[in-house]
Amino acid sequence: MSSFTENNPSCQRLTPAERQVALLAADGLPYKIIARRLDKSPATVRNQLHAVYQKLAVANRAALAGCLHQCCSASDIVSGAPV
Repeated sequence: MSSFTENNPSCQRLTPAERQVALLAADGLPYKIIARRLDKSPATVRNQLHAVYQKLAVANRAALAGCLHQCCSASDIVSGAPV
């Protein structure tokens, strides 16, 4: 199990794709930039981020960033590595 999920069981429910989107969104990147980086459509990114919000019971990117801070190791956050 990766460090992304060790500290918070809610994070275990995220798919690898949702984790990638969540990390980039928590870093403040807009949908279009996330979509380009991950080779996805902005609509797919929006849908995945909405799923992340529901799974983690957060309402916005600021709350998401706080939740991910609890879920991730510092190296996951800094590198943005898919986990």
